[in-house]
Amino acid sequence: MNKRLKHLVLFLLLVIMSSFVLACKPTKSNPQNKDSGLEFATFYDNVEKYAYETYLQDNATKFPLDGSELPFDIVNVIRTQSELDKAIPNGHIEIDFNKEVLVLYLFTDIYMSFNCRLKSINVKENQLNIVIFHELAEKSAQGSRPPSTSYPTQRCMAIKTTLIDFDNASITIEYPN
Repeated sequence: MNKRLKHLVLFLLLVIMSSFVLACKPTKSNPQNKDSGLEFATFYDNVEKYAYETYLQDNATKFPLDGSELPFDIVNVIRTQSELDKAIPNGHIEIDFNKEVLVLYLFTDIYMSFNCRLKSINVKENQLNIVIFHELAEKSAQGSRPPSTSYPTQRCMAIKTTLIDFDNASITIEYPN
């Protein structure tokens, strides 16, 4: 029995470690819509977990009901290694700045337990347009969602893209109906 218990504990530790590794991996979406532009980008969610604390503080955002002067969201386009080094420790996101840029998006989220994914990305009239889909709890049979909000927390996402010829970046978050 003691040997079985050791094997069970070892198996559970492997499962837990695997979940941590998978939680921080970038996602490459398989575009259902060929015009989505997803083949040009890699999406990283929950970047706040490894971003520098000073970067998060310098780019603080407010919750919509907060009366502070902070912005609701911030879009930072990172085009050089020195800019990246101020935001994220080396090794978390590999990028070739000769061919790619990194867009960091920060906002205050009340649905931290739900994943986000890149829905579309394109450049029109020198503007990079990014749409992110934010998952929420499934609706019940009566059509309402169960309580699923969290304490307002700053969330940071990163989009690495080969679409580099743009002057401005715009990010929209979509939620399920």
